[in-house]
Amino acid sequence: MDGLMNHAVETGESGFSHQDDILRPLAGRRMPLLLCSTGAISRFVDLNDHLHFVRAGGALDADGLEVMIFDGWYDRFDAIAADFVAPGILVPATHAEKNLGPNLASDSSTVVNETLVRYSENCRFTHLLGGDRTVLHLWGLPESDRVIDRMLVLLPELVERAAEHEVMLAVESIPCLVDDPLANIQRVLETDRRARVALDTEFLSMHGQLQAALDADWLWEHDAVVHVHIKDFLDPRHVDPAKRRYLQPGEGEIDFPAWFGGLAARGYSQTISLESPASREDGSVDIERIDASLGYLRARIVEAWTRS
Repeated sequence: MDGLMNHAVETGESGFSHQDDILRPLAGRRMPLLLCSTGAISRFVDLNDHLHFVRAGGALDADGLEVMIFDGWYDRFDAIAADFVAPGILVPATHAEKNLGPNLASDSSTVVNETLVRYSENCRFTHLLGGDRTVLHLWGLPESDRVIDRMLVLLPELVERAAEHEVMLAVESIPCLVDDPLANIQRVLETDRRARVALDTEFLSMHGQLQAALDADWLWEHDAVVHVHIKDFLDPRHVDPAKRRYLQPGEGEIDFPAWFGGLAARGYSQTISLESPASREDGSVDIERIDASLGYLRARIVEAWTRS
């Protein structure tokens, strides 16, 4: 990895001092940071073995990592964060535990309160890693966005709990059962303008909203988008049902040069994260394939932002 991997260690930076500061572009950069999500290297491995991600992350040609948070880590957050920080791995972003959003829709006040505590711990862990943003699935199966009103009531508290740890809450544009990702993201921003947004190329494509996201002025007016997940997509009507679901960029139908051109035109300068996993038949991680995807993405990013 390049020198950016040591940025947090060399400068001593670990997040921002207040909510206004965390909305500024990363270190005044014009071009986004290219990250690799640990989700890309988490298939078929012991998710409690965080050192697997530390070792793999150190071998990748990325500017840093987006660390996915797993259920078995809660009692070891401080030690795990130290293991990521020690080798100088830059971790600007985390992905909050995926069960948090759905659990906030529980009819049990006990479950909701316990989930809020766990969410705060996710934000604290993000800060320990030196990150300033955590991606959250605000809604999710089994209820999906059928009960989004319950989560929106809690949104201001979620934003405030994140800010207590100098972290931004970035709500992800995940699939929906009732409405669509952009409609729900718009409701999020209307509920609390302090909330931020993480766009996912595959999920937006599932709903035919990839271009709509670039065209939506309301989404870009207040620098709401602070993170982008990259996975390719094939329309189910165009593929064999047995074809794998997760696609590396360039293996599907998304026009990434056009997508990055649109992001550059919008002045986006935050973080972009490869999320597509690459595993061999024996379950081992294909680092070379992930690096090839990172190289492809970096070339497309440089082209788009150089032209903008």
